Amino acid sequence: MKKSAILISALLLMGLAPAYAEDGSRLFQRKGCYTCHGAAGANPITPQYPVLAGQNKDYIVSQIAAFSNKHRQGTLNTNQMVPFANSITKDGPEVVGAIAEYLASNQPTKTASYDNDQVHEGEEVFMQGGCAACHGEDAKTPIMPNYPKLAGLSPEYLANQLYAFGAAEKKATRGGTPEAMMMAPMAQGLTAEQVKAVSNYLASLK
Repeated sequence: MKKSAILISALLLMGLAPAYAEDGSRLFQRKGCYTCHGAAGANPITPQYPVLAGQNKDYIVSQIAAFSNKHRQGTLNTNQMVPFANSITKDGPEVVGAIAEYLASNQPTKTASYDNDQVHEGEEVFMQGGCAACHGEDAKTPIMPNYPKLAGLSPEYLANQLYAFGAAEKKATRGGTPEAMMMAPMAQGLTAEQVKAVSNYLASLK
């Protein structure tokens, strides 16, 4: 009887083991992230949501924190992301880091659709607007690990973020990180036509 009680206690303790004992892949599944971002974060259910596979680990960590603190506002997926981010952050930085590292180690499996007629103009906007100075000339080698890779993201997602930063005279609503404050003046100089062009250009990059 005593041995049975010890065994039951051990099983209960195993069930209560900290979530960070799991690897990033399992955590990504258990937290339900795949329901919107797809398997391995590589194939989101709508182009309005970002591909997370291959994104910079530090950037993912900072954005989870921004959603959890309700500082990142003004975009389509804000309300959906807050409870997911809260569920992740409540388990501690180990869990956040494990999920971010898992996503960073994966590769996208879906190619974004884009308007090829917009690509040339979009490249000019990207280069002349100074975007490469932070995000890299290929838009996937940013100068800081907590800056995002932009190459291959969908035009819809990219345009929504630029508008949230205040492009085309829209009200700037996206915050949550120091980088958001740096992006706002860059985006606010863009017209709606330039937003469309640069978003399609970035989507065309592999």
